Amino acid sequence: MAIKEILLWLAALMTSGLGVACLYLSWKGLSAVSKRITRIVALVFLYLSFYIFKELVGWEFALVFVAIIPVLFAWVLTFANRQIKNNKKITNKVPAIDNKTGWLTRVKDIWRFIVAIPLALIISVLLCTVLAFYLPMGEINRVILATFLLPILWGGLCSWVLADGQFKRSGLTLLILGMASFTTLYLM
Repeated sequence: MAIKEILLWLAALMTSGLGVACLYLSWKGLSAVSKRITRIVALVFLYLSFYIFKELVGWEFALVFVAIIPVLFAWVLTFANRQIKNNKKITNKVPAIDNKTGWLTRVKDIWRFIVAIPLALIISVLLCTVLAFYLPMGEINRVILATFLLPILWGGLCSWVLADGQFKRSGLTLLILGMASFTTLYLM
C-alpha cells in the first residue's frame, strides 16, 4: 500500500468522523455557530468522505463505507457521552393488568410484530432483488451491494414501523412497496 493510499484512507476516516462530530454537536446544541451551519458543514464532511472513498475503492463500495463508518462513529460518540441516571425509586410492585384492554393490546402488539419483522424482511428482500437487477454496474457488484443493503433496509423498515405512531400508514406503505417490488420483478 502506497503512502498516498494510506493518507487517503486516513483522510476519508477523519472527514467521516468530523461529519458525525458536527452532527452530534448540532444535535446537542454545543456548536459555537448556528445549528443550520453546523449541519451543512457535517454534510460537506460526509460528502467529502464519500468522494475520497470513491477515489479509493469505487462508488459501489464507497456507498457501503459511507453507510457503515459514520454509524460506527456515532455509536462510539453516543456511548462515550452517555449519562447514566440513578433511579432511587426502585419498587418491586408489579403493575396491574387491565383486563378490558389487555387482550386487544396484545393482539395489536402481535400484529405490529408480524408487520415489522417478517413482512419488513420480505419487502427488503424484494427491494434488494429489484435493485440487483436495475443498478447500472457489473453483476457481481450489484449482488454485493444488494447483500450489503439488505440488513440496512430491513433494520430501517422495522424501526420505522415500530416507531411510527400511525400503524395503518406504515403497514399500508409496506404493502404498497411490496406490491410494487413484486410487480416489477414479475414484469421482468
